[in-house]
Amino acid sequence: MLSNNSTDFIVGEDNFKSIEIRDGGCGNGFFYFFDNDKHSLIKQFILDTSKTGVKTCCGVTFIAKGNKYTPRLELSNR
Repeated sequence: MLSNNSTDFIVGEDNFKSIEIRDGGCGNGFFYFFDNDKHSLIKQFILDTSKTGVKTCCGVTFIAKGNKYTPRLELSNR
């Protein structure tokens, strides 16, 4: 396992079929990913981990505009 953080989704290890998009409530148009297998919010997707332990991460936030989602992506190395 590449990470023990329960809010991380490990691409290539975790199950994409367990993900759903949930409404953040409050009518603010904020939506988020939820992992049904881990029963937790997904804050970031771990795309890769280098031999030195540097993680390539992608954070995704969905904003609802009408009947469509507009994704906000944040890529980082940690």
